[in-house]
Amino acid sequence: YKLGKKHNLDFINILNKDGTFNNNVENKFKGIGIHKSRELILTELKNIGLLDKIESYKTTVPMGERSGEIIEPLLTDQWFMKMEDLAKPAIDAVKNSNIKFVPKNWEKIYFNWLDNIEDWCISRQIWWGHRIPAWFDEDNNIYVGNNEAEVREKHKLNMDVKLVQDNDVLDTWFSSALWPFTTLGWPEKTKELDKYYPTSVLVTGFDIIFFWVARMVMMGIKFLDTVPFKTIYIHGLVRDSEGKKMSKSVGNVIDPIDIIDGIELDSLTEKRTSSLVQPKLKNKIIKKTKDEFPDGIKPYGADALRFCFCALGSTGRDISFDLKRIEGYRNFCNKLWNASRFVYMTTEDYKYEDRLKFDDLTNYEKFIIVKLDDLVIEYKKHCTSYRFDLMANSLYSFIWNEYCDWFVEISKVEIDNGNEYTKNVLIYTLQIILKLCHPIIPYITEEIWNEMNSLGYTNDQILMNAKFPSQQKIFKDKAIDAEVSLLKEFINKIRKTRSDLNIHPKIKIDIYCFSKDVLIKSFLDNNNSIICSLLKVQNIFINRDSFNISECITVSLQNLKVYIPIKNKIDMEKEKERLLKSLLNLELNLSKIETKLNNKNFIEKAPSEIIQSNFNKQKFFEKEIASVKDLLECLSN
Repeated sequence: YKLGKKHNLDFINILNKDGTFNNNVENKFKGIGIHKSRELILTELKNIGLLDKIESYKTTVPMGERSGEIIEPLLTDQWFMKMEDLAKPAIDAVKNSNIKFVPKNWEKIYFNWLDNIEDWCISRQIWWGHRIPAWFDEDNNIYVGNNEAEVREKHKLNMDVKLVQDNDVLDTWFSSALWPFTTLGWPEKTKELDKYYPTSVLVTGFDIIFFWVARMVMMGIKFLDTVPFKTIYIHGLVRDSEGKKMSKSVGNVIDPIDIIDGIELDSLTEKRTSSLVQPKLKNKIIKKTKDEFPDGIKPYGADALRFCFCALGSTGRDISFDLKRIEGYRNFCNKLWNASRFVYMTTEDYKYEDRLKFDDLTNYEKFIIVKLDDLVIEYKKHCTSYRFDLMANSLYSFIWNEYCDWFVEISKVEIDNGNEYTKNVLIYTLQIILKLCHPIIPYITEEIWNEMNSLGYTNDQILMNAKFPSQQKIFKDKAIDAEVSLLKEFINKIRKTRSDLNIHPKIKIDIYCFSKDVLIKSFLDNNNSIICSLLKVQNIFINRDSFNISECITVSLQNLKVYIPIKNKIDMEKEKERLLKSLLNLELNLSKIETKLNNKNFIEKAPSEIIQSNFNKQKFFEKEIASVKDLLECLSN
């Protein structure tokens, strides 16, 4: 077609709509189908001496998805829209920063399409759509207008002139391009149009930047003389677990509703095979679905799904979706729910003060408030830069690791020791956490907030209407940071040692602390109740001189050595035997991982995330092996 245009050749159509040859070919070929005629044409060329040679070559043959038939090009009359004049203002809008892309690199795709734009074929021969606003008279004259009455009035056509409207409809993307303003009442000048056009942010996938985004920009500038939106946020596509694009026609779609509410296997297979373009794939899809979801899909809830996509939604990167990914985020929602249960049970009948008295806080409470303030700052930074993945992950890390694993556990100790003001801190921190989480997980946070209101801890009946947290600009005390850091290291190392030595959780131990640092004593005194409670410690002995203790394990920390007597706490020989077995198992696993990583074929062909996962496993096993060897050495000595 392009070569014909280049050399000014006539456009000759040789096909009927049923795929047979028409009257523009020799009589011997008329009415014969394309496939049957191929051999006849080759024979004819050979007979008249015009066949030079026959050779095989590979090419892409377009096939109809539903029929499986080869698609042949066919010249037909269509409606086209001239695009060059529309494209220039759309290009300028981005170049002049009236519109910005996030991430910015998608501008290149946008410019590439618009700089090389061709006239747009806007007519379609399908049943559904906006009908082409064009009418034909009996002499095939064409009249364009909003309706037939307008056409007759404009062209002074009386009712004797028979008009027939074109049966074609507009391309779906043409109708979609009008969406930013037709939904607001255009062409009428409505309040909604005045208030909401242009809008602020368009969120969409990269695959429709040209089909939809660019065309909305062109139409908006053409009809309203201004861009339809200020920012275009481009996200990746959600693909299946194998990285393939989800499509109903190939039966690999996971419906978000099925993840939220759950679905049984039979219903899932029926759903995946009901609209297949190629019915012959049905059995293959059923088998694959049964292998991937043997028990169907259990319900995860809307919040877990939203949090999962938010956490995985790195700008412009596709997501290979696997249900295993969502498990952790459902557990996160459960963790937040359980933390709120603890707060409400603990603070029942407490008179909450919404302004914290910073001087009344313990050092750990001061630490958590500063960390929470840092989270608010970090959250807003990521939100305004459209890094929703970093925003979600910072929330996850703080709530799981700082709030639930540490602060909630330490607050139990403080309340048991009679510190009533800790209850105030628990409520205060939970309120801010709920406000930060609400845009991502609205259902569970609104439910938790409802009880917050019932208990009289807030006057905001609905969380959605509550004021969003702002930075408090709290003074950061480096000494408190250092104390908390040492406390965490102290608890983590001794807790791990207890676990590694199989000391029963109910058995209380004594610990002997040796340090020449004068501040260590005040550190241990200040945190005595926390250490004793979280580590199941009966007595803490502190000395600036070394201890003489038989049968003990030594744990080294910064400026501090901790001796844990293990006499009568464990069976030494059994423990050595268990650790040796564990060591052999760890070394075997490490050997398997190293064999993989030393395999050139694996490194060259495996997906990058699989390779990285193996490197992470290698580091883990190396660390565990070193730890077990240290314990064995201690037990042997």
